[in-house]
Amino acid sequence: MLNANVTIETKDNFKKIYWYSIDWKEIIQKVNNLRRRIYRAAANGNTKLVGNLQRLMLRSRANRLLAIRRVTQINKGRKSPGVDKIVVNTDKERSLLMEKLADNNLSSVKPIKCVYIPKSNGKSRPLGLPTILDRCRQAVVKSALEPYLKAKFEGCSYGFRPGRSAHDAIQRISSIVRPGTTRNWILDADIKGAFDNIDHNFLLKIIGNFPARNWIQAWLQSHVIHQIIKTTTGTPQGGLISPLLLNITLHGMGDILNIIYNEYDHLHSKSEYALVRYADDFVICAKSESSCIRAKSIINDWLSIRGLELSKEKTRILHINEGFDFLGFNIRQYKTNSTRRGVALLVKPSKDSIKSFKKRMSIEWKKSLSWNIDRIIDNLNSKIFGWCSYFNKVVSKKIFSNLDC
Repeated sequence: MLNANVTIETKDNFKKIYWYSIDWKEIIQKVNNLRRRIYRAAANGNTKLVGNLQRLMLRSRANRLLAIRRVTQINKGRKSPGVDKIVVNTDKERSLLMEKLADNNLSSVKPIKCVYIPKSNGKSRPLGLPTILDRCRQAVVKSALEPYLKAKFEGCSYGFRPGRSAHDAIQRISSIVRPGTTRNWILDADIKGAFDNIDHNFLLKIIGNFPARNWIQAWLQSHVIHQIIKTTTGTPQGGLISPLLLNITLHGMGDILNIIYNEYDHLHSKSEYALVRYADDFVICAKSESSCIRAKSIINDWLSIRGLELSKEKTRILHINEGFDFLGFNIRQYKTNSTRRGVALLVKPSKDSIKSFKKRMSIEWKKSLSWNIDRIIDNLNSKIFGWCSYFNKVVSKKIFSNLDC
């Protein structure tokens, strides 16, 4: 709730907000309460109530305040401007954003600024940066759309979903391919340029009558700087709402594979396949190589309707004994005399993850040579701690020791 001393009105009727006086705990609670109401209405199939609550969320002052706070004060990209070169740092600038967010003029959508981020394999990936205003509006829209989709999305989807993580996905795969189970053939798949090639018409059809559909359409069709031709496919990778739009597009993958769950939401023994998806990376586990080949064909046909296809270079079929990489981890079964079955499951950091980390640390070291020793140690320790925290729940002790040498 905004206290009396939080907002003042100047001579030109401009309302300035004192952000330090805002009770953010209460703001977050208001937004979360409304999100829960949208989720419950969606879970109960009350479409009319969902629409009404979504419109309420889109108009919510608390939602707009929280969106601005996240984009301009919390998110990592808060200091990265879009094509308008505007970065928001002060209370007055944030107050101006509040005024602009109340304006529903679609012409305010600006082109996407494209920057290229180096990858560990020497290549680079494009990252689309909307303006700060568009990012704030995307955060507002996301809060209205996400809880509805949470009630609809499949349990096998883990990427960019609140309350789910890469570790949850790895744990799920581990339970599927643990020794004694039968789905030991793996379709290790990756979608080629998923963010760049989504069919807009298909996506907008799925979104349907969502109250902010016109905004999503405007963002999808906004052109990229240096490319004056408007985009007809893809969702700019870097936009706050892009991962959610990708999940919408890929929803239903489990249904097309006829994956069945029992009353306890566990995989039914009659299901030919098991699926774990994290954004555009996914793994299908099957009982035979021929089943994996069939699944690959089914998925390719299913993706083509969405303007997508599997990457020939990154998609392969293998047995769990060979092992495969997923989300930076390597997962495989190996023979051992220490278990009753004679096999065990090993999950550890992948070779590519280790190589990439070493390269990153080398770059950080060279960058910091002119710094004082305390700053160097703090910088390196933060990177090391982050990497080790990600992998400390799997078999990594030996790898950590080797890296320490």
